[in-house]
Amino acid sequence: MLMADDEQSISKRPPIKLKPALLAPIVLIILAGLGSGTWLLYTRHSNPIPTSIRDASAYKLYYPTAEPASYTLDKSSIKQSAGTVSFSLKSGANKPTIVVTQQTLPPNFDAQAMFAHSSLPTTVSPIGTIYDLTFKTESRYLVVAPKSLIFLGSTPKMTNGELQTIINGLKLSQ
Repeated sequence: MLMADDEQSISKRPPIKLKPALLAPIVLIILAGLGSGTWLLYTRHSNPIPTSIRDASAYKLYYPTAEPASYTLDKSSIKQSAGTVSFSLKSGANKPTIVVTQQTLPPNFDAQAMFAHSSLPTTVSPIGTIYDLTFKTESRYLVVAPKSLIFLGSTPKMTNGELQTIINGLKLSQ
């Protein structure tokens, strides 16, 4: 139980004051953290395909959210022509340029019937079925997505790891 003398000694304590020298770094650290987090969220999930191309497209486009190691999206390569949209992933590490082209899925398109008499390797991915059309030194892949056809190609061949990184990193624009 507090005595009257104890209450007086508590009320006589000087208030705690934060010195500006301590307060400024704390505020700067908090602001830097918020700014960095906002920047990472914006750059990580932003669609690099220009709005003008997305708006002119008759279908929803896939865009890259991840590139294979040492690769970057060449933003100057993003093009729209005759119903297709394409972009390139380039590497400065003496690796092939990977070109990704997409178009709307044609009506009545049936890849299984088209490739029924061949022994093409196929893989089911999160976005659709991948058909391996690789020939000699050229990588050629067809991905049949629910409403799109996506073609990936490079000369010389890309690795399976590079293909998987690209496929797993494709996101459908909203």
